[in-house]
Amino acid sequence: LIKGPKEKLMRTISPDAGLRALFVTKDKTAYVDLTQAAREKHPGGCKSEMITIYSIVNSLVLNIPEIDTVKILIDGRESMTLAGHIDLRFPLKADMLLVR
Repeated sequence: LIKGPKEKLMRTISPDAGLRALFVTKDKTAYVDLTQAAREKHPGGCKSEMITIYSIVNSLVLNIPEIDTVKILIDGRESMTLAGHIDLRFPLKADMLLVR
């Protein structure tokens, strides 16, 4: 996702964002630790934030059977939101309404 799409599709995450760490707990929660650039370089807006977050969550939950939920961290710390709209305080499940 950070590398961006191979075809002429919209990026969901800034190319400046980095992945600091990713680990999965016994309860099947993936912790995705992004760099501060994921927040600082985000274009903003509720819809854009939802697309960014659920591109991460859905990619992991729908493709890796060992993952049921995803908790997004920024620079190793819990964050209320990525860009002010979507609550990141709790692990998120896939949102099938955003899947084609």
